[in-house]
Amino acid sequence: MSGIWRSCFGEEYSPVTLKSVKGFDFVLVNYGHERDVAGWYERNGARLKGKKPFFHVQHRHPKGTCFGGDVACDAGTVTPVLSAYANCFAISGHSHRPLSEETALWQGAFTSMGAATLQKPLFPLGYENSRLKERPMVSQGAIIEVCGSSIRIERLDFALQERVGSDWRLSLPLETHP
Repeated sequence: MSGIWRSCFGEEYSPVTLKSVKGFDFVLVNYGHERDVAGWYERNGARLKGKKPFFHVQHRHPKGTCFGGDVACDAGTVTPVLSAYANCFAISGHSHRPLSEETALWQGAFTSMGAATLQKPLFPLGYENSRLKERPMVSQGAIIEVCGSSIRIERLDFALQERVGSDWRLSLPLETHP
């Protein structure tokens, strides 16, 4: 794995890694390595403490956060770790659920958002915004902008070039709810 990773990305493979982009930290968890998160944060988490948001990105949703209990999520080891960081904005996928669902955004001890999907969305039946029969294929995603004292999340359907709901706005430091 590490040889292929090095040839593709020009760096050593790591189950969990930190990247900084324009002054913001991104903790990136490679698929299936949620079990390595606790140890990584124990060694590196002090850098992330404070009011400035950082982004934690993993494939499966942290258990008990966005979309409630009816989606595939990690084994439950990540949520307690991220709960120590009120300034954490976790982004995850795996469920293929749309951003038109209000439960795609969760705020508890930290913030968690489902990233939607570029293909094969799974719309639960009976929801106002499901519209599955109208358009079976959508490509949803978000543009996340950190501006001064807030984060703005623009929810979009890229294929139809339209919004799938009003923007979500979060105050900084991130307001969390027990």
